[in-house]
Amino acid sequence: MPICIQLETSTSTPVVQVKSSCIDTLTTDFCLKFGDAACFDAYISFCQKTCRVCQQEVSMSRSRLTYALDTAADTPQGKYLYLETSSPRVSGDNALYVSTSLSATNGSCLSFWYHMNGSNIGQLNLYLRKTGSKWLQSKVGIKSATPYSVVIEGVRGNGIQGDIAIDDITFSSTAFCTSIAGGATPSTTIESPRPTTLTTASKIDCNFDSGLCGWIQLKGDQFDWTRQNNPTSTGGTGPGKDHTSGSGYYLYIETSSPRSNNDKAQLQSPIIAKQKAGQYCFSFWYHMWGQHIETLNVYAQRQGSNGKPVWTRNGNQGNAWKLAEVAIDATSDFKIVIEGVRGASYAGDIAIDDFSLSPGSCKPANADACGFESPNLCGWTQMKNDNFDWSLQSGLTSSSNTGPSKDHSTQTGKGFYLYTETSKTNNGWKAALLSPKFSYRTDKCASLWYHMYGNDIGTLQIYLVIGKTSKLLWSSSGNKGDKWLLTRMNIPSPAADWNLKVVATVGSGYHGDMVIDDFSLTDGLCSGTQLTNSTVTPSNVAITTTTSKPPTTTPSKAPTTIIASTASPFGNINCNFDKGLCGWVQDLKDKFNWKSLNKPTSTSRTGPTSDHTSGKGKYLYIETSSPRKRNDRATLNYQFPKPISTGCFSMYHHMYGSNVGTLQVTGRDATGKLATLWRKSRTQGNKWLKMSISITKNISMIAINGIVGSGIRGDIAIDDIMFSPTPCEQAVSGQLKDVTKLSCGFDSSFCGWKAISSIQGQQTFMLTSPSSSPPQGPDVDFNTGTKNGKYLGLPANKGTKTYSAKLISPVVTKPKGAICLTFAYSILSKSPSSADLLSIGWQRNNSTTSPSSVASGFGFYTPNKWRLVQYTINAMDDFMISIEAVKKVGTPYLAIDAINVKPGSCPAAGSYAYIESSSATVSGDNAILLTPMADDKISTSQCLQFWYHMYGINVGSLKVIFSIESSAGSYQMSDSIVWSLSSSQSNKWMSASIPFNSKSRVYQFKFQGIVGNGAAGDIAIDDVAIRLWTCSLKPVLADPNLGSSTTIVSTSPTLSPSTSSTAPFS
Repeated sequence: MPICIQLETSTSTPVVQVKSSCIDTLTTDFCLKFGDAACFDAYISFCQKTCRVCQQEVSMSRSRLTYALDTAADTPQGKYLYLETSSPRVSGDNALYVSTSLSATNGSCLSFWYHMNGSNIGQLNLYLRKTGSKWLQSKVGIKSATPYSVVIEGVRGNGIQGDIAIDDITFSSTAFCTSIAGGATPSTTIESPRPTTLTTASKIDCNFDSGLCGWIQLKGDQFDWTRQNNPTSTGGTGPGKDHTSGSGYYLYIETSSPRSNNDKAQLQSPIIAKQKAGQYCFSFWYHMWGQHIETLNVYAQRQGSNGKPVWTRNGNQGNAWKLAEVAIDATSDFKIVIEGVRGASYAGDIAIDDFSLSPGSCKPANADACGFESPNLCGWTQMKNDNFDWSLQSGLTSSSNTGPSKDHSTQTGKGFYLYTETSKTNNGWKAALLSPKFSYRTDKCASLWYHMYGNDIGTLQIYLVIGKTSKLLWSSSGNKGDKWLLTRMNIPSPAADWNLKVVATVGSGYHGDMVIDDFSLTDGLCSGTQLTNSTVTPSNVAITTTTSKPPTTTPSKAPTTIIASTASPFGNINCNFDKGLCGWVQDLKDKFNWKSLNKPTSTSRTGPTSDHTSGKGKYLYIETSSPRKRNDRATLNYQFPKPISTGCFSMYHHMYGSNVGTLQVTGRDATGKLATLWRKSRTQGNKWLKMSISITKNISMIAINGIVGSGIRGDIAIDDIMFSPTPCEQAVSGQLKDVTKLSCGFDSSFCGWKAISSIQGQQTFMLTSPSSSPPQGPDVDFNTGTKNGKYLGLPANKGTKTYSAKLISPVVTKPKGAICLTFAYSILSKSPSSADLLSIGWQRNNSTTSPSSVASGFGFYTPNKWRLVQYTINAMDDFMISIEAVKKVGTPYLAIDAINVKPGSCPAAGSYAYIESSSATVSGDNAILLTPMADDKISTSQCLQFWYHMYGINVGSLKVIFSIESSAGSYQMSDSIVWSLSSSQSNKWMSASIPFNSKSRVYQFKFQGIVGNGAAGDIAIDDVAIRLWTCSLKPVLADPNLGSSTTIVSTSPTLSPSTSSTAPFS
């Protein structure tokens, strides 16, 4: 039957259909079956002349009919479309085949046959293009609320054997399909999203494991970015692996020949639509390592113009992947252009990976823990109502003899910190920095490392800001030496959103750069105290201030060293995680964070059911479920206040599950060199286990790394971290040649030491814990600073006679020289005169020398107080060490912990604070030393005790000022002089006491030293402490109501302050 061929375009897809009569069916079928174009042209010509119904329908060009003609049934004569991948094609080139615009649909089906055979096959993609806007990858089942086009994209692989072909495209606007045969992905229907302003954001995200994700290489540059999944070809530059997984792909610029200086490679995103939020955050990871690294730029291209970079980085950034976050204005459409610039030579490969675009502003990168390694400062901002700004810096500051040489985070000259450049400022100028706003309503501990080195250092202050109210949390002034120091501040349950404000006030000259680094915010109030300018817990106020130069008028000292200690000199390392991370911080450069939990983890058959400490507290663990990948790492860091060379690090760990990865402990020395201290992999059973590491070399930072294993049942947990300054315990028996084996932390045994009593049946030293009842020692042990450790306790004497208890070491072979004995002790008493006595002696051939008294009893107002004593022993023969305690009737406990023995004489120890009255000062100059703010809520009388030394013909005055809130909660402080003394007193240390009552208000003391009329006028203070008992003003002539005192009668101190001696043994 004669027919007429009409091209039906109502479905927006060219389809050959048979209509009316023109040519017989047999001829038509023949032409269609064998794809004969000449035959089909004849049909078209005939129809245009004789079939009016189809004349307008067939006006499209012959090329638009080609794929509709090829319905050949798998014959050599049929035609198809294919991607030719031979030269000049290169990897990543793509070819698009676009349909006409199609009407909106609630369900249509597109089907086609494809052929992909070859060793270099790339990709075949199918997209929906929303008319006028964005690209979206779709599946064959199509739903779209707006008109759209279908795009078939062929992407060239990495060689010539990669031709891809398609054929037999059909489209149905009524028959909806839901899946794709042949293993293509995605395999389920994707709907074209409703029109929004964010429709292009997801297309930008790319890890380059499967291609360029729609990004294109620009043609106006000098060379292209290269996709790579191995190290780059040049040594000493480029990454060793990708950032995503360590086994995927990344892009980099290859800067070897034929590249030349300043050549550029540019990568461009698809167009990104504006959106109502007004801003996008574009994040990516970059790697810039090599001596010839030049520049990496990011542009927001608008209307074909790049404009100025919205982000740039220059020079060698180290052999590590680093995160960049770029805020981009989204008030108009734009494209992102990433530009790599080649440097002076071949060692300049720059790499990029893991693109992500999200609407809104860039969120601060882990605002709770910031190392200030990027220009966004984790959300911290420069305030406007100050005089100048803080500066981001690495390495040295611009002025000599001030500022650090390296940052605190990395301990290298490559890391960054914030500092105030004072060379072009005036005295009294301020630079203020404001933290992001925090919404926490629970107790928090804020920590910040600072560096105040230089002769002209001014004042550094930290405030808590709530609304329009600012409360001073911490303040420090003057030169602190060329070292990093830590301050920690309690923030108890704020009632509203809050910020922290850091204010630096310029001193008297350009040697006054003040520096901050490594801010962290942890759960719970700060536990324990720091030796260096730290906020302390209620009623525990003590100062240890060091100086590198003794007073001109050197005070005399008694023959024993007693080192005052209000907290472990190793900082807040010990932690059971019940109230936060203590002094530990989450690493900023790892893949994810450790989590705190007080119940089983969310995945069955892995992780603990409860914490180790009590079964009711918290522990830390790594969650290994999605989106975690194998070898993802979570790192917890602890920075020691100063490097340590010996000690014992221990913690409990739980590694249970069929997919457990690795738990690793590493140490880093002051030069940044990293060493693995301990490592364990795979499941260890459903139980808590203890590990211990003896530290035998200098380290400044310790890190705990949790590394994800092969699946979700790989949760790793840690708890009860403890550090002791003594080596991990070893059993001691027989005669010793190595004196260090006498060292003992008493956490599980006596380590060979023996305890005896002078009265048969009377108690002697025993292993006890802080939680024992009744208490037999302090409520924390010295080694760990927690309730988890143990020590030796001597209980209260409830008998009728005084007796002695001894602790005797194993026999030690005669050493080649002097040895140094150090240990901690604590004695509880109601007053100094009623305290027990402690002495050190030695035994030879089972005979006892007369003990040399080195430490008199001293009472402390709270049980958790320890003091250190050190003693140099010069033994002439084999010997045993004897530590003897004399227990008086009715006295409370006495405790000993952390015995440490090492070769060599004990170093001179103990520090004091003094004012230097030589030529750098003039008469009337004054220096003020502040105690930390105290908020102990005590309404009864207390006592401030300290020792002073005022000797010299030109001594001025020493005053103590009591600063207290005008009313509770007002934080408005008022000052009054409560102690004052002038002129030379005596060439010896003298004790002082001041009664006071804080009336449950916030308070602090200020020690003011006033220079006299000449150089021989140094004034020193030492051993400052607050006691809960009452006392009287001492000396009485220091009563400020009596006026200035010129002379004072010498008084006999109750206890001599810290000194050092050498006691010979013969």
